[in-house]
Amino acid sequence: MRRAIVSVPSNLAEGSGRMSVKEKIHFIEIAYGSLMEAYCQLDIAKGLGYISVEEFSIVKNNFFDCSRLKTAYRKSFVDKA
Repeated sequence: MRRAIVSVPSNLAEGSGRMSVKEKIHFIEIAYGSLMEAYCQLDIAKGLGYISVEEFSIVKNNFFDCSRLKTAYRKSFVDKA
């Protein structure tokens, strides 16, 4: 889970250093995939009893907020392409 979470800002940073819009979008999409991977692992942790349903619910909202932000960020580049 730690690797997936670290991958999110790392891919956003790498994409921001790219010159082409297509490459920027590509790295935003990779970051989104890592975010969804971490969310899946969090859901599995809940199912296995490592975290409570309440803890999951609190963190779940943060994932959805990040997801919306990444979608809007990606859209800002798609509109320029």
